[in-house]
Amino acid sequence: MTEPEGQVQEEALKSSRTILDEEIQEAEMELERPASCLFVAGLMGGLLIGVSLFLIGVVLTLVERPLQDPMMAFLVANAHTVGFILVIMGRTDLFTEYTTLAVLPVLEGRASVANLSRFWGWRLQRPGVYIPGICLPARSTCSRCLPTCTT
Repeated sequence: MTEPEGQVQEEALKSSRTILDEEIQEAEMELERPASCLFVAGLMGGLLIGVSLFLIGVVLTLVERPLQDPMMAFLVANAHTVGFILVIMGRTDLFTEYTTLAVLPVLEGRASVANLSRFWGWRLQRPGVYIPGICLPARSTCSRCLPTCTT
């Protein structure tokens, strides 16, 4: 048996408690990250997701068709996907990635509610990152698509 096959079998034989313990350990490491790391990860994730909104604005500007057209809906949906692909390729964090997992160490008594509040506070700063990521590209490319951002 080769080593990768053995690792796959070992992964398949894990108990649910072992998997939960691994997730709790990962969440504990996230809770202990410095605030500067959380801020930078949030900034990068927000800006990369903003790229997808920028591409949606470009698609809506360049293609002069109503959104009900199935091809237009397909193009907009695929433009939105680009931001998520960039987040994954850039290995930045999405808002929802560890937000719910961070509760597990608190429920197990391994972390405090104060740690969870600090973590969530830095995670919730993302809307402040999305606003420039949405408004700046939208203002320059598609003022009719997002009128609330251009006023």
